[in-house]
Amino acid sequence: MTPNLDRWLESNAAKKEFKDWWTKYRAFSTDLVITRKISTFIAEELDLIRIIYGIKEIDEDVMNKIAESWIKLLERLGIDRFSIRRGEINGLRAEIVNILKKIFPLLEHYSAPAPFRGFRPREEIYSTTYSSSIRVKDIENRKVESKGTTSRVESMRPIYRKEESICTRSKVASARYRVLKIIIPIVVMIIISMLAMILLVSIYHIGTILLIGEEVLHTMKIVHKSIVDGLLVPVIEKFSFII
Repeated sequence: MTPNLDRWLESNAAKKEFKDWWTKYRAFSTDLVITRKISTFIAEELDLIRIIYGIKEIDEDVMNKIAESWIKLLERLGIDRFSIRRGEINGLRAEIVNILKKIFPLLEHYSAPAPFRGFRPREEIYSTTYSSSIRVKDIENRKVESKGTTSRVESMRPIYRKEESICTRSKVASARYRVLKIIIPIVVMIIISMLAMILLVSIYHIGTILLIGEEVLHTMKIVHKSIVDGLLVPVIEKFSFII
């Protein structure tokens, strides 16, 4: 037995499901959500009407009955249908759009903004970085070749390069200072030692030139020989590899 269309439209499962959904999520609903939800239920009702009642073409009378049943439900739920003006209706079947506009007289299609495309692909980032680096290099080369632009090129260079060069120079200067601090005393000691050896070796000859007495010369000769044999010869033998 075929049920009455008006009674079925007011008490079918689509109406009950929308009522439960509105009770739970009314605080989070918007125009777009409401129209999308109702358009889905209307599509189900139209399909069931074709199956249950054997109607192939939905005429204007059936569309009005469907719209009236939804208007009554919205009024019972306290939804102001004149306040709903946005909906994604492009792409819907013409009969569904017709019923929606009967329910919501001020409804217009809303084009949502383009979705977030996310971050650029890695290949695009690499290509952009490579091309931009080439452009910067070409600009710097042109400015170096042109006259009077050296200061501008220096100002365009990254700051970290200047800091790095300053740190390198300070390290080199400190290393040189440490080396000189070690080498200078060694050189001074070698010079003093050489002068002392020369003085000791020439004591006997200096005494001969000054016509000192024989006893003094003999003593100086003994001292000279002992110094040469005991001090200078071992030192010369130790440092012979340097010569």
